[in-house]
Amino acid sequence: MPIYQGVWSLTTQMQNASGWPSPPPDAGFFFEGSGQTNIDQINMISASAATDFGNLTVTPQLPAALSNTTRLVAGGLRDDNNSIEYWSTSSGGSSTDFGDLLTTRYGRLTVNNPTRGVFAGGYNGGAKADIEYITIASTGNGTDFGDLTRDLYKGFGTICSPTRGVFSDGYTNGTSFNQSNVIEYITIASTGNSTDFGDDTVSRDYGAGASNSTRGLIAGGTVGSSGSDIITYITIASTGNATDFGDLSASGPRLGGTANLTKAFFCSTIFGGSGFVKYVTISSTGNSADWGAGLSSEYGTSISHGGLQ
Repeated sequence: MPIYQGVWSLTTQMQNASGWPSPPPDAGFFFEGSGQTNIDQINMISASAATDFGNLTVTPQLPAALSNTTRLVAGGLRDDNNSIEYWSTSSGGSSTDFGDLLTTRYGRLTVNNPTRGVFAGGYNGGAKADIEYITIASTGNGTDFGDLTRDLYKGFGTICSPTRGVFSDGYTNGTSFNQSNVIEYITIASTGNSTDFGDDTVSRDYGAGASNSTRGLIAGGTVGSSGSDIITYITIASTGNATDFGDLSASGPRLGGTANLTKAFFCSTIFGGSGFVKYVTISSTGNSADWGAGLSSEYGTSISHGGLQ
């Protein structure tokens, strides 16, 4: 690539656009989970079917993942495994060992900013409350962060701004498996226990969260023993209860969620046919629409979500 120096007019810049570096792709990632190692990638700019990205080396029960613009990281894969794996977001393929989390469990929730990734809760003989973190650009083991306000797994993560991470709903109270509607948050750059944020409109588990830097969405899952199609939203910088956003096109659990600046994406076989991936426009309210085909998904993350903006 030629190197351009000096002051350029807008016209000259357009004429020489091929000489300017391209931004990273606006990619979202979905993990199949439930004993499958597959990871799919979607283009969050142009509606299309998902494509293969790579594979986990560990067969997961319920994976948890996070990403910045350069690295995709997964951990909390099983209740008998504490390994962390990572990939380059530009290449995919086989994972590389990152280190180990402090504990073995699955069904964790994650949030991150550009530098730090946080894993919270999870299940191993009961729901757990501890939180730990990693530095995404390096490799190494998890470090203690603090504790959630409750024992929690199968909750809704991936809701974050550059400063705050939000965890919502899920199964709580150890082994009693009570569904919760509690929303809580942490300050990602610090350490310490989470703080109460407010309440969701329903108590549920096993759905998906997604956000840009301003608004977080909580979608789908199970309410009682029935699938839910409910989407609610919060304003991340404030505290308070969730507000109705709209509905998914189908009801049920086992969703992956991810987002960019403008759209949130949800992937699951509950949508059926060739439309496994649905989307909504985050700044508005309303029901989901088709985006493209994809994996059966149990977790999602992206390289341009709220925690990076």
